[in-house]
Amino acid sequence: MSMENKVDEIQKDIGEIKVILAEQHVSLKHHIKRTDLLEKKLEPIDTHIKMVNGALKLVGFIGICATIAEAIHQLMR
Repeated sequence: MSMENKVDEIQKDIGEIKVILAEQHVSLKHHIKRTDLLEKKLEPIDTHIKMVNGALKLVGFIGICATIAEAIHQLMR
């Protein structure tokens, strides 16, 4: 194989790599867009989960306080 043939083959390979890279770049853009959309859709769910967790902690704290108050009440009798 002559040097010119090798250079032509390398140029052809580089051209194919550029095409593949361009296709992957477009695919990556679509993937990033879908990911961003999904994250925006999940924000209200995350907020709701935080609110429910806070409410459950409050109920637990009130239950503990009520139990302590009842125990103190029983001891005072």
